[in-house]
Amino acid sequence: MTKYFFKEQEITKELINLVSICISSKTNHQLSDTLVTQNKILNIFYCEEALIQEYLISTAIKLRMIDDQFRAQGKIFNVDKVGTLRTGSTNIDLDLREACNKTIHAVKFVPQIRKKRGGKRYYIPKVKLHGERDHNPWEASLDIKQYFLTGLKLIKEYEEDWPVSSR
Repeated sequence: MTKYFFKEQEITKELINLVSICISSKTNHQLSDTLVTQNKILNIFYCEEALIQEYLISTAIKLRMIDDQFRAQGKIFNVDKVGTLRTGSTNIDLDLREACNKTIHAVKFVPQIRKKRGGKRYYIPKVKLHGERDHNPWEASLDIKQYFLTGLKLIKEYEEDWPVSSR
């Protein structure tokens, strides 16, 4: 039994996987293109998209719950901007907690892509989320690199703060 309510190493691993998929997508596609022979296509594009969505949702739930543990102890985790939220003509910065909320409540996930000459495409470390609150549509843009770094900061704070991380 550990002193932790969350296994911070597992969350860290998921954050690493999330950012790694986004950052290495171009290279992954270049490598997989070398395997295209005799009209047999190895397409990893949709697998990457599913993994990005899976890791983003999983980490968002866990990071939000860790932030809830801090708040239950009367502590606020001050975080950097990890994205922006647009509702109508209003744009506001998203901190990690709000980015997690938008991820959890999103109805549409759109990992951002870059297209190369010849129609080749790959993912970049940006994700757009879409949803609705009180019949008002919103769109959140997340910077996965910043989400990763800020998530690691929260986990480090959690590890070091016994009253928050204890059972």
